[in-house]
Amino acid sequence: MAGYNHRRGMSNNAVEAYRNNQKPISRFTAQDLRDADINISLGFARWLARKKHWRYVARHHSSKFYKFVRFYDLAHLRESIEDLGTDQMAELHQHYRRHLAAKRRQAQKGLTPVEGEYAQHVVAWVPFEGELDGKGWIHLPDGTKKKAHTKWIRFRKVNRKPSTSKGRRKKKRNAARDRPSTSAASP
Repeated sequence: MAGYNHRRGMSNNAVEAYRNNQKPISRFTAQDLRDADINISLGFARWLARKKHWRYVARHHSSKFYKFVRFYDLAHLRESIEDLGTDQMAELHQHYRRHLAAKRRQAQKGLTPVEGEYAQHVVAWVPFEGELDGKGWIHLPDGTKKKAHTKWIRFRKVNRKPSTSKGRRKKKRNAARDRPSTSAASP
């Protein structure tokens, strides 16, 4: 059924999909999973959808900008869980747990201010390194912590793997510097 339902802000096909218990991934709740007798967490179900183990069943237009939204069905989730089997599901769950652990702790490098005698007067910025947890705190090696999201702290994620492009540029620069100059004046 073609057309657009302006009152609901979605296409008529999307309205029909809602009637058939198909929803965008963001609309599912833990209660929906329990009602469908699916014994996994909502976060794990969303992770399965992101990793394409739970495929969407349709795409429909939504919002005033006619954005495409993927619709999922819990019956397809149950089928994919049965198709994967318990061994593969256990392995996927371990990957999910590792993903959560890596997301919780990320190495950070940043600057924190040294305040002067007046309030809001920054004298200097002092560098620091630590790990950002999932609750918005950066834990420093000395055991203290800093609030991550304030206007008085600046930080960025530290890349654990060295970049090869910088190494190549540095080698080229050093090689150019070590070459003998061809523009030497002759007597």
